Amino acid sequence: KLQFLYLIAWAPRCPAGAGAAEPYPTMAGRRGRQPPTERSALLSGAEADAETLSAKSRYTVVVEPQQLQLWALSSLALPLSYFAIGMAQTLCMSPLTYDLVSRRNVDSERMSVIGPVMSLPWCFKIGYGMLSDCVPLCGERRRPYFVLGWALYVASCLVNAAWLDTIGFAGQMLLLFVQTCSYLLSDVVSDTLVVERSNHLGVGGDMQATCYLIRFTGGVCGTLAGAILGDPESAYYGLDLHQIFYASAAVGAVPLAFAYWLAETAVLTQDAPCLREVSKEVGLLVHTLSQRAVYRPMCFIFVYNIFQVGNAAWSNFLVLGLGFKTRDLGLIAVAGSLMNWGGVALYRRYFMNTSWRAVYFATTAVSLAISCAAFLLILRWNAALGIGDLAFAAGDATAASFIAAIQFLPTVVMYIALCPEGSEGAAYALLTTMSNLSGVCGSNLTTLIAHVWPMDISNGALRRHDFTGMLWLSVATTAVNPLPLLLLRLLPASRAEQEELKKSQEGYSRGVGRAALGVVAAAVVWSVGQNALVAIAGV
Repeated sequence: KLQFLYLIAWAPRCPAGAGAAEPYPTMAGRRGRQPPTERSALLSGAEADAETLSAKSRYTVVVEPQQLQLWALSSLALPLSYFAIGMAQTLCMSPLTYDLVSRRNVDSERMSVIGPVMSLPWCFKIGYGMLSDCVPLCGERRRPYFVLGWALYVASCLVNAAWLDTIGFAGQMLLLFVQTCSYLLSDVVSDTLVVERSNHLGVGGDMQATCYLIRFTGGVCGTLAGAILGDPESAYYGLDLHQIFYASAAVGAVPLAFAYWLAETAVLTQDAPCLREVSKEVGLLVHTLSQRAVYRPMCFIFVYNIFQVGNAAWSNFLVLGLGFKTRDLGLIAVAGSLMNWGGVALYRRYFMNTSWRAVYFATTAVSLAISCAAFLLILRWNAALGIGDLAFAAGDATAASFIAAIQFLPTVVMYIALCPEGSEGAAYALLTTMSNLSGVCGSNLTTLIAHVWPMDISNGALRRHDFTGMLWLSVATTAVNPLPLLLLRLLPASRAEQEELKKSQEGYSRGVGRAALGVVAAAVVWSVGQNALVAIAGV
């Protein structure tokens, strides 16, 4: 959810014509030779690529300005796509979680696979951007991939609905992975088309902020719909999981239907070598990671995210130990989503000029306290205090979301500052991909800890209300979270300090850059291999 909350908060503060950052990159990046402007320093990968699009002679703008308006028929598929993406991210999650734990008795170790399965595709968005940039289909770069993404999403939802009881857990996770990859492919294209339209119309970040607000609204509506419609015990509106997946397919079919009228911003008029473009992008990425001003703070961010491991048995504890239903899980998710707004607003109002080190230190300390408060729920002390289980769990989740929003925003500002001149788009895409990937690695560690944990955290123990293993697992994972603060000095104190590091040429090492890309590749292989193994074999 944080990938668009920051843009909504930041866009109104940008000067006329300025864009805003998106934590999840959408395009491969900037390849123009023109010197970067003040505007380009604030652009995401999609925006930087779109800004230089008109300078490329092999593409020609052929549509009229009125066709580029967001609510014109030729663009209507875009806001519908953003709303559908928000729904796709959230509609099935609460019903699916409840079904896996309560009906299919999936253990904690396998349940921890869901996070990486849905997070790993975000790391591929830079590849989607390169694909859309370098491999046009039928003379068009955007619409064919838009259609392909939503078509694959609808097909995977229909397969999930039709064969839900026969495909097993591994098949379920594979289809969930395909669903996420599919709507993200359309998301990349939607972002790019919106940015291209914004640049040609000269409306700055207003159009993109509107679309991200639509996506946030879709996410909240999806969470509410999943909580209400996915309650199988309701006598009036309860849908089973089969019907929820059919509903998800219907959501994806809406932008797919309107794709017929979707207009490309520019058409291909001259071919260009694809491999040359890709090799140029890779060279820019190595150059970026070779700079001391980049690899030192990114080392801290990567390690910090990896160490943010969680309790793999938490969802099982809520369902089996506390008796939470789909409705309860959905309400907790909605409360967490809304509290992200509070974190964004607070940071924007009071902490924009605060030291990044101070923000990380303070938010880690508060997060540690919130994690310790969860011990009260496991020990059932909240009942002695007169606080209900749902209220306590929701309060814990909303506080954690609030803190995460405050902590996340400085990293977005830092990514913008880290991007070297001339390659802002590709560099920004790389940095955000590394951040996303490190979070997936943290989820991998969560799964490994659950696998080797010597105490009983099985579903049987949770049903017996034997929470001893659950408690000590929470203690262990909470103790690990603040350890990366030992590397806090690698993080610049502020944007001003980061700019000074960028001006200095000390510490440039191309070997470090290549090693960093190797770490990214190894992390992807580890994530895919481990989660596939756990999903298939449970080991």
